[in-house]
Amino acid sequence: MSAKGKIARLPFTVRQELNERKRDGAADVELLLWLNSLKAVKQALARCNFGGVEHRAEILPANLSEYFRAGGPYEEWLAEETKVEGVERKAELALRLAEKAGGGMVSKPMLSILAVRQWIWSVAPSWMSLRR
Repeated sequence: MSAKGKIARLPFTVRQELNERKRDGAADVELLLWLNSLKAVKQALARCNFGGVEHRAEILPANLSEYFRAGGPYEEWLAEETKVEGVERKAELALRLAEKAGGGMVSKPMLSILAVRQWIWSVAPSWMSLRR
């Protein structure tokens, strides 16, 4: 994600919670009130330099619109979350299968690694096409 807009310049933890709140159905007005009440947001915006352009040290509705626009940072986050949840489901399935088969020798961390490896191989063709 390119750190060009106000929201993209906020701390990771703030952006993560913003994304989760939006996903859970919070209204934009509620998100604005919450963001602008945070000390971390005020501090981050005070440090921002927008090429010498004067800016208000608060998150505006236009900033949220840009962040949530189609193809924007929020949609990128949603796509990543979907992938993470898919890997988590595969790891849980692998653990259940191992337990049913009486496989007490396989640890949870090992199954998680195998699930991630399987996911990587499933998306490798699309990654390879990006290199061309």
